Amino acid sequence: MGNLIEISGDTVDREHVCCAISDKKSTQAKKEWMKGCFADGYQFWKADARGKALIEFVPAENAWASIAADGYLFIDCFWVAGSLTKKGYGTALLERCSETAKELGEKRTCGSLRRQKTALPLRSRVL
Repeated sequence: MGNLIEISGDTVDREHVCCAISDKKSTQAKKEWMKGCFADGYQFWKADARGKALIEFVPAENAWASIAADGYLFIDCFWVAGSLTKKGYGTALLERCSETAKELGEKRTCGSLRRQKTALPLRSRVL
């Protein structure tokens, strides 16, 4: 398995944002949105590999979703697709999120079930 790459405000313009967005106009709009979120603790990590393997998270009090989860990290998107599955990328990305939660003193992580729009506690080593 390769390394993980953190996309930050300093690197977002030159890095590929590997997600479902495929056209240049939408990709640029996503990057502009990301730039406005970094100050709120938003992080975007991806695999240093050809393919889509990424995680996006933010302290829950700054999440785009209306949830009551102060002290948690909110995972906005977690995706490992195609040829990158079963190669450790998903585990590495979740561990990066868990390590960040620990560094920030957060209790654990949670994510969103998009259709139900409810918080879903995720397995975490941070307790």
